[in-house]
Amino acid sequence: MTISAGKVTASFDVIGVASGETIVMVEVPDLGVSVEVPVTVRGEPRELELNWRPDHINMGTEQSRRVVLSLNQPAPEPLEVMLELVSNEDAGGLSFLSSVLFEPGDRHVLVGIESGEVAGEFKIRATLSDDVYDDLEVKVRARSDRELDREREKDGDDGRDNRGGEGDGVNDIRRNEGDGVKDHSGPGDGESDQEEEGEDEKGDGDSDHEEGDDHSGSGGG
Repeated sequence: MTISAGKVTASFDVIGVASGETIVMVEVPDLGVSVEVPVTVRGEPRELELNWRPDHINMGTEQSRRVVLSLNQPAPEPLEVMLELVSNEDAGGLSFLSSVLFEPGDRHVLVGIESGEVAGEFKIRATLSDDVYDDLEVKVRARSDRELDREREKDGDDGRDNRGGEGDGVNDIRRNEGDGVKDHSGPGDGESDQEEEGEDEKGDGDSDHEEGDDHSGSGGG
């Protein structure tokens, strides 16, 4: 460790590799000064865990959703997670990326899922290793958006899960941990497009209203 000229402090990293206690001796031989830094490491390193948030969603045919895939701790290195259907492997059921990547330090990624014309119950497995995986249950129903919205309102908590992949779960993560959520949603961006279109339509309406004010002003003159 080097203290630069003109500086009075410097820092160094200490990495715990096993539980226990030790002392780091810091000294400057030329000056004959030293200090002891006691270090205590508690517990064993945690094993990586992979989780869908939420772990089940409901959606209609030909719709898209985004779901959060999470690690229980920041990725220590680039980690590729494979995605596959493990039940009801109907080709017209669901479409999604075959893999997503956690960059070092990432804890969450967004996964986009699109349903086809086939209704049914599906299970998507995210696999990091033989011992680290989690399943997402997806129920696809042949209902219109309006019918699904009505059912969400009646279902309460279950209704929030229907949109939870992009709603409460993502917002909670962003509020708690900032915007460090990698987006692998792919085709699931349709909802954002709809929001932008809605804003454009609103903007046009404002313009029409202003023109109306101008005509009214001319008439008053």
